[in-house]
Amino acid sequence: MDFPAGITARRSMAAAGGANADVGAVSLVLSDNQEIKNWTFGGGYAVDGSDASARVLGPVSIEVKNSSLASAYLLGGGWGNGSGHTEVSGKTKITVLDSTVLYLYGSGYYSASNGYQSAGSIEIHLDNAVVTGQLFPSGHSNAKAKEAVLYITGNTTLTKTGKSSTSILTDGLTVHVGDGHGETHAKIGSLYESVVNLVKVYDKSILSHQFDGSNPLLFNVRDIQLDKGGTLEFSEKDESIFGKFMGGGILQLNAGQQLSVGDTVSGG
Repeated sequence: MDFPAGITARRSMAAAGGANADVGAVSLVLSDNQEIKNWTFGGGYAVDGSDASARVLGPVSIEVKNSSLASAYLLGGGWGNGSGHTEVSGKTKITVLDSTVLYLYGSGYYSASNGYQSAGSIEIHLDNAVVTGQLFPSGHSNAKAKEAVLYITGNTTLTKTGKSSTSILTDGLTVHVGDGHGETHAKIGSLYESVVNLVKVYDKSILSHQFDGSNPLLFNVRDIQLDKGGTLEFSEKDESIFGKFMGGGILQLNAGQQLSVGDTVSGG
């Protein structure tokens, strides 16, 4: 589903997967400096009822490039009312390239708790991107996904990651800053999920804490891998992880600041 340049979606909700009907796969491309407002879903829309179904039986791909979505809520999954089904069976991949988004959700939204597995594996790629609101890897309210991986490259600013109080990410979030080839500077306010398994900073890459006046960069983070040639810059808040700190890159702390490590510290 491609939105041509210059078209503005002004409805309260647009579902790429369609309404009350299953589809095999979804490919949604938003490009060329268009403006999308309100709610945009990569999945479908289902009314209340256990026999109502707007599932995506394969993968979902959402690509935003050279666009401003400064007033939009972009979701990788669908909108399910009550017990309506909008699960995504395949991988969900969201790419934001040279663009600005407001809110970004890895999977969808359910109006009520139903226990459905709304998504499996989720990949989110931010390349020269700006997220002005917040990134929710697991999805919106009552969403349940297996795992999420966040890839950050280029000059990217992310206000913060977080989770809805009713969403679940069973196997946690993994964060990759850079790719070891091109230069990356990621400016992030905070990284938070039920568990952040690993934050890895690659060669030629910088992860900087964009301090919001109160929150540290790291919440519920298990391990950090800081590769040689990579840099991790903290602000004035003390930081902590409950797992391992690994690597031979540059760790920058202010005078008197502490990084507490729950397990081992190793270099190289």
